[in-house]
Amino acid sequence: MMNMTTETGTRASVHIQPIEMKKVTFTSTPYTTSQIRYQSMKNQYNFLLNKAPMDKEDVDEFRSMVNALITELDQYEEGLFMLRKIQKQLRKQQKKHETKAQSETLEDFLINKKLMNFINIGALGRKWVAGRLDEKKLRRSSEGEITEQVNKQITRLNDKISLIKKEDNKEILMSQLSELDIAFDNDLLAEKVMEGLLLEDLSDVNTLSDLNKRIVTMKNDIEEAGIVDSTFEEQSIEKLHHSSEPTEK
Repeated sequence: MMNMTTETGTRASVHIQPIEMKKVTFTSTPYTTSQIRYQSMKNQYNFLLNKAPMDKEDVDEFRSMVNALITELDQYEEGLFMLRKIQKQLRKQQKKHETKAQSETLEDFLINKKLMNFINIGALGRKWVAGRLDEKKLRRSSEGEITEQVNKQITRLNDKISLIKKEDNKEILMSQLSELDIAFDNDLLAEKVMEGLLLEDLSDVNTLSDLNKRIVTMKNDIEEAGIVDSTFEEQSIEKLHHSSEPTEK
């Protein structure tokens, strides 16, 4: 007798391998037509005509918009016309800016930068500082570089004024005043002013304008006293010489 075993069911075990997915980047380009590009170009054209200041990057960007219409002959030709107008507008603005820069003194330029340290040193101080700056280089510098260069010269000026207030030697004092662009009509007047300055209380002198005002007052007082030019001393000696000569009988 044959024993028969019937398997009424089977169980299968399946091992599923994971599927490795590669990183996929999906990109999309906004739908655009020549008409949309043309309208964008016209909008940018109207914007740039009223933009001030305009720069070269604006013109380059508009040129790219025109070139995008190269397959549309009529629109492209119109774009070239607009581009020429934009370029003309840029040149006009640049010329106006250059003219303004030429008429604007360096002192005005620095005052317009609202550099309070520069503004507060007085008219003569501003002139002295501006005269020792490289104007061409300064106008092209950044705000930080401008401030640094100006403050450097202001410090030089203040140091010179401080030394003058302490100086007790006439020759050195004269040399220091010369460095501050303070001049005299003649040596005799200069010497008398130096003698007066050495006796003056200069504690309230804080700017070059203060110092110059004090010197001008002293010069006027000396001239009113009789020293009016470099011949004063020679005339005095000559008069003394004649008075000592024997008179003819």
